[in-house]
Amino acid sequence: MKTVFILLLACVALSSCKSVAPKTFYLLGDSQWLAPAPEAEVNVLVGIGPIELAGFLNRPQLVYQGQDGAIHVATGHVWAEPLEKGVARTLGMKLTAQNPARAFVYFPWRQDSKPEKSVRVQIHNIFRAAETVGLQATWVVVVAGADGAMTYHHFNKQVSAKPDSEGLVDGLNQLLSLLAEDVDKAL
Repeated sequence: MKTVFILLLACVALSSCKSVAPKTFYLLGDSQWLAPAPEAEVNVLVGIGPIELAGFLNRPQLVYQGQDGAIHVATGHVWAEPLEKGVARTLGMKLTAQNPARAFVYFPWRQDSKPEKSVRVQIHNIFRAAETVGLQATWVVVVAGADGAMTYHHFNKQVSAKPDSEGLVDGLNQLLSLLAEDVDKAL
């Protein structure tokens, strides 16, 4: 009985010493934001959101679909904020860089700051093949009070990227820049 108690005590002691694997946190965005924004009077308020993610992407870890169709989760590599918030913030910043006269509000917006136009995005897939990263999404610009049918746009592009987690994040930043260029034309 005494031996069992000592073994149990040793197991408890060892399990309390178990180390937790370190995590690396990633944030969407790039170094162009470090440069001061040009002075401009804001005259257009645009809404960003909602941003909808495919179910398998809605997790804290970096995740993508591989060329083999399998879903890959980068254990220990996590987003510093929910991915949909990072996408919204990044799109807003990239669209501001293209036109500093715009200001952005993020979904859900307050009634007193309801934008005249808003951009909705559905992200269907983030994928990797060899040294590329791809993004498949659908987006639409919604005009408040407009009675016309909305025109949905498909976004399906890929860029070159290193085959590691930093490459995935860098590739997503490049793809969000391309998406912002497409959205800018519709605004």
